[in-house]
Amino acid sequence: MEPSSCPFPLISCADDLNTVGGDVITTSCLLSYGLCLLRRPFTILLCWRCKDAIPLNCVDKHLKSEKWGRTMVWQNGAWARPALGTPSPHVAIKGGHVAETVKANLVELGIIKEEGELMTAKDDGTGGKFREAAVPQCFPNPSPPLPGLRLYTDAFQCPVPECSYWCLSKDTVKKHRQKYHNGQHALYPGYKVSDHPVQCLYSNYARYFPVQGSAQTSGPLPAPEEVPLVRLSPADLIEHQRQAMLCSLVPQVASQPEADYYRHLKDRRLQPYLESSKIEGWLSRWDDRAEVFHARQDHLDLKRPPPAFVNLRRLVVLVFLENTALLEKTHHNIQLMLTNSGLVFDTPCADLHCSLHITRSRARTIQAYSAYEVHMLWVLCQHALAKRPSAPGSKTRWDVFQLAAEQLRWLLELHKILEAKVLDEAAGKAALRQAVAALYFPKDLSPGNTSVFDFPPVAYIITTIIDRDGAYIHPHLMTPGIAKLSYSFRVHANWQIAQLHRAACTPGAPEPQVENVVREGLSWWSGDVLHTEDGEISLATFRSKLWQSALEIEAFYESRIFMGLGSLDDFIKLFGVTELVDDLNNSEKGFGVSHENRPGHKNEEFSLFLQMLVDGGHLGFAYNDTRSQLVYDVDAMDTWLADVDLALRMLYPLIHFTQGPPGRGTEELTLQITNPERGVKRNVIWDPIMQTGGFNCDYQKTSARVGVLSNILRLVPFRIFSIAHFHMRIVRPMEATYALMKVKQNQRITISAAYSTQFYISNGRLWTTEDLSTSIANWSQRALGVTWTLRSFRHFSALFARKELQFEFTGPEVESVDKALDIMQAKEKKSQVERLRYMNGIVDTMRGHSPGVAGTHYGREVADGGARVDHRAQQRVVIRAYHKALGLSTTYRPLGDEDAARKEKYRERFDKLVLSEEDEESKWEGARNRTGKKKKNKKKEKNEKNEKNKQNKTCRPPSAKQGPTCRKSGPVAQGQEPGAEREGIGALVSAVAGMSIEVAAGVRDRYDSELSESSEDGDEAIPL
Repeated sequence: MEPSSCPFPLISCADDLNTVGGDVITTSCLLSYGLCLLRRPFTILLCWRCKDAIPLNCVDKHLKSEKWGRTMVWQNGAWARPALGTPSPHVAIKGGHVAETVKANLVELGIIKEEGELMTAKDDGTGGKFREAAVPQCFPNPSPPLPGLRLYTDAFQCPVPECSYWCLSKDTVKKHRQKYHNGQHALYPGYKVSDHPVQCLYSNYARYFPVQGSAQTSGPLPAPEEVPLVRLSPADLIEHQRQAMLCSLVPQVASQPEADYYRHLKDRRLQPYLESSKIEGWLSRWDDRAEVFHARQDHLDLKRPPPAFVNLRRLVVLVFLENTALLEKTHHNIQLMLTNSGLVFDTPCADLHCSLHITRSRARTIQAYSAYEVHMLWVLCQHALAKRPSAPGSKTRWDVFQLAAEQLRWLLELHKILEAKVLDEAAGKAALRQAVAALYFPKDLSPGNTSVFDFPPVAYIITTIIDRDGAYIHPHLMTPGIAKLSYSFRVHANWQIAQLHRAACTPGAPEPQVENVVREGLSWWSGDVLHTEDGEISLATFRSKLWQSALEIEAFYESRIFMGLGSLDDFIKLFGVTELVDDLNNSEKGFGVSHENRPGHKNEEFSLFLQMLVDGGHLGFAYNDTRSQLVYDVDAMDTWLADVDLALRMLYPLIHFTQGPPGRGTEELTLQITNPERGVKRNVIWDPIMQTGGFNCDYQKTSARVGVLSNILRLVPFRIFSIAHFHMRIVRPMEATYALMKVKQNQRITISAAYSTQFYISNGRLWTTEDLSTSIANWSQRALGVTWTLRSFRHFSALFARKELQFEFTGPEVESVDKALDIMQAKEKKSQVERLRYMNGIVDTMRGHSPGVAGTHYGREVADGGARVDHRAQQRVVIRAYHKALGLSTTYRPLGDEDAARKEKYRERFDKLVLSEEDEESKWEGARNRTGKKKKNKKKEKNEKNEKNKQNKTCRPPSAKQGPTCRKSGPVAQGQEPGAEREGIGALVSAVAGMSIEVAAGVRDRYDSELSESSEDGDEAIPL
């Protein structure tokens, strides 16, 4: 690099510093890398070509990233990229270690005394971070411009007084207000145009500060001096020519020079002009002048495409132009289809030179999709020509596709029109639509006449997704023919694309690079059957299995948890669940509607339940009058504790499936059954309007970014909620007291607090998202034959809601919707379409999706509900519609005779389930392993056990149901004298550690096997 090209003084020794008064200097070493040094107010390196400050530890990365960059220039009132790239001044750098070289050179010349004086990304030289280096304390407001740094005009300022925040984007100002001025941003306008230009030290650590000068300047920055072009190799020359042709096909877009260009550089967008270019303009440039390149060794061979190919491209563009609005609306779904293939085309065609798997913007997505359409339709036409009976080798060649006679006929008809000297556009578009309909939507889908080929493109999926009412249907609701094509497209993409090129469809083109990109497979509806890559799910089967599981969980609780003391309906009437009263304003610590954090977990319902167990002699409960203790059977209690864990794992999928649009697993793990602290509300509630219970969730994944916390109401059907209510109210106290004896001493305080506040905890262990996913996966695999996870069921629920939810706007519900719409738009009359669009937004909010995500991923045209009004009335409408679509009743409804008979059969089976001898031995072995005790000698252990039984044995008269039973009593508590009494369940303790989690899983497997053996014809039971 010539020294004369640098505008800053060159320093050769420390003495020159006395004669040079500038703030920016350079040395011969710095100049070789295109760097200079800013001396005041910081000692920091500058890249004089990029006009950016560079922290010392970022020098190597900056120089490497600028290799062979093509700088955009200001031409004809717009930013444009030159045809041939100008080599960057950094191309001569080989390897790294530039930072060490620069530091040593500055110290040697005496410019800096210590290496630590140079500013790094971790230190700004004033004790602060580099990111905060541009605060007003460091730069007076406004400060003189720092030499060597770029000036940005048309900047924006935060409108809040006394806020020193500048940026280059209006959206950034809005995000800044919401994050740092929440509650004040409504008092000020959206943004304020800065009166001064701004600067920043480093674009990756952008903190802008105003400088002196006028912000009304326009035009480009001073262009850097020309750098002599290096001699290019033939291969590089071919690459530059191909890039030049691509740039000539893309229109230039007029924009603000400085702010627009460098704003895109900050966002790391490689082609910013594609973001703003109109799709119609890009498609209109697809004319006959576009040429096809074929790279052959060291020379460039320019060829014009065949006339039929040009006509086909014209037809595709015409059809695309007719559906531009639809393409823009569903561009993200097109992107998903393209990325599912995992293909990266590297053909020499100018209109195909794009990587399909990196499409981002609407323009680039449709560009890739249209190029792909032209290419694949041309291949299909060539295939049809080769399959003609008169074609040589027609019986042996072209085995890539398996087409029916009708499809071949329409492809030949289309090719005949394309070969005409004068293209008939009307006839061509009609033939094109007929050919596509025959290819991708065959009327006869019978196995003998099906025309599903192994590698189909996704042609015209978007243009055929138009409903009669004008509303589009997203690709997840596609027809079975398209769905099958999409699936095979994803599976056979790699092999088939290689077959196409081996068949010489594009003579002279190199084989493409094929890359596997893992994406979630598409799902589609065929009537009431949902097709996924894992299997098929029938809605009728899902509803019936869901109801069957509800009956089984009721039978399991009645038999194994309530110990046969009564049915669920009996408990509902006994404890008055239908008449619950929930004081939602009570913020006292430990208060809850289904559980109360009292000493000993005591409540009236549990006391009554415990008394019923003692009176019936269940679990070996009895009073030892001599010691004033409540004794029990340890083995029976261990089995009961394992049943409680199993019952909660059976109950969770039903709660997750029926709570309305499901939330995330991280949200469910935070559910609180009581107020953890004073003023912090619980999540488990009773809704008097819906006459059922559920959860009031204030968890939202994007709350930290948006600054808005939405309350989401999730209610389950009454019968499922009553089971969860009894689990928390009468089962949890006894479970918690007994399970606490099985955990380590140093963990008992934590586990005790978790039992009092958390919903999902069992066996003395808090649940994780893995437990939630495993429960759903076990249920779906055994009931439906597919393996669901939390994420996959969220995907299913979105498709289910899109297809099945039907909202009924009546009475106060329609008034609440209209009231919300009044806030959003000033209209007196609300149409049904507007209400439906608004309710779709409520559904997506309950699922945790923003309207933008819902619109791009699931094809919803929604209205942003936001957090402006209380959505509980609308959420109740969604929940009622969701329960109706599942075939469940939201409020209490007694079982019919048929359902009661089915539940009785399940209950009889559960009554027969007992632990085997192997389970007993594993249980005691797991107890020893969990407590950390060493395995004892069997004979010694047996003697100790017998001796203990002699001391603690007590007999009671036989009852009508049971014979004489021996029970074991444990000590009242550590440090407590025998004979002392404790309140309620406080006397229930265990002297032996119980069953481990692994053994409990083995017990569940045994239950499954016995259920399958005892199932009767016509009434198949779902294993647990």
